[in-house]
Amino acid sequence: MQINNLTITHRYTHKVLVKNLNLTVNNGDKIAIIGEEGNGKSTILKAIYFGSLDYAIIKGQILNSAKIGYLPQSIDERWLTSSVEEFFLRNDYDDDIDYDYYSIFQRVERMFKELNLMIDFERTISTLSGGEKIKLQIIKLLMNDSEILLLDEPTNDLDLESLVWLEEYIMKLEIPVIFISHDETLLERTANKIVHIEQLKKKNEPKHTVKKIDYNTYVKRRKTQLSHQEQVAYSERREHKKQMDRFRHVFARVEHEQNVVSRQAPSVARLLAKKMKALKSQQKRFEDKEFTEIPVVEEAIYFDFPECCFIPNGKDVVKLKIDELKVNEKVLSINVFIEVVGNEKIVIIGKNGVGKTTLLKEVLTEVKSKSLRVGYFPQNYYEILSSDMSGVKWLESETSVEEHIVRSYMGSLRFTREEMLKTIGEYSGGQKAKLCILRLILLECDVLILDEPTRNFSPLSNPVLREALVEYPGCIIAISHDRKFINEVANKIYELSENGLEKIKWNIS
Repeated sequence: MQINNLTITHRYTHKVLVKNLNLTVNNGDKIAIIGEEGNGKSTILKAIYFGSLDYAIIKGQILNSAKIGYLPQSIDERWLTSSVEEFFLRNDYDDDIDYDYYSIFQRVERMFKELNLMIDFERTISTLSGGEKIKLQIIKLLMNDSEILLLDEPTNDLDLESLVWLEEYIMKLEIPVIFISHDETLLERTANKIVHIEQLKKKNEPKHTVKKIDYNTYVKRRKTQLSHQEQVAYSERREHKKQMDRFRHVFARVEHEQNVVSRQAPSVARLLAKKMKALKSQQKRFEDKEFTEIPVVEEAIYFDFPECCFIPNGKDVVKLKIDELKVNEKVLSINVFIEVVGNEKIVIIGKNGVGKTTLLKEVLTEVKSKSLRVGYFPQNYYEILSSDMSGVKWLESETSVEEHIVRSYMGSLRFTREEMLKTIGEYSGGQKAKLCILRLILLECDVLILDEPTRNFSPLSNPVLREALVEYPGCIIAISHDRKFINEVANKIYELSENGLEKIKWNIS
């Protein structure tokens, strides 16, 4: 595939998402598209796959003769009423059933085993967990014998075993893979080419960087380059200030001399007037000087949980015994017991569909019954968000914090003024995640109940979030499959299975 001068402009806002992107895609390429939330990464994948989009103007060339397989960020809602069997027997949701597809079912069943996916083919898609839906999509994609894979957040909701499997699968593939992911470990282990999409100058100027290097090397070189640029930028400004101070001193002296001698010595006055003219010309050159830009980067965001969030060491936060953990009438796990004391930071892991989110909601109900300020970060953001409200108004209504303070906090997470006033339904997944985190900060919670908190943050922003949660003085009870989050934030790890909840030693890096 060859992409030449690809420019994508949002049809309604006229915002340029990417400008003159050139990219060559070869066999063996594992191309990671990274960038801040809402910068248009998913739109680039859609432009490559669909060729045209209702909401975007696409210019440039995408030259391709290969068969493309595309994994969207979430399954199309029109599939939700179909059975698992129908999902594999139809190419698209409104196609007729193609019974020839039964020939692939042996391969499908083999993939089910590889991904530890134990579900009946009669199950309706809507009854599956988020991770189970992602696994179905991946399996169907791999059955189509694609020659290029486009993967939009393929790790969302996958359990740890499936994450490791996906990493190994991507590394073994000889065909090109272009993917978007927030998972830093996946990026570190698989990517060999980076496409970094940025929006500079208050998100009005698109910039892209294409480097044929691995993710770790890219991050290190970028950090060094930005640090150097910042040093040069501040050095230039300091030197300019010194020059301007000297200039103003000379200017004031000449002006004083003009006032003193102009009437007594006309010839001297003429010389001083020439000198003043030269100084004013020099002043204009100083004022027109262009400086090296001080870098503004997506990781320059600021999370700060207030110090008033505090749990005494011996305080019982949760003590919960569940004989049968159920969804409707289906028993997911038995004899579940969880006890959390003080400011512990707990992470719960487990296979997809085992009931982790169900358990977390039981924990939330239990914590709410105590005299603790508790904040909840759901996997489905619309459990707490209102799509028709602006970000500012929603945070005001949820926290009773004054608008100017809300705006200040949103600005610290790089929301522009225009974005603050957009309806939440127009936000990207990452921007919705930021709102949910800001709500927890403004509510000054003692306990945070977090369901996959890092899943929609940029990989360059995630370290900032993890650092804030490590420093958070309260209690955290979280579900996560993010290996860096587990390694850095958790001080206790539990695994939920069909036989209950067990404390484990962490042995996955």
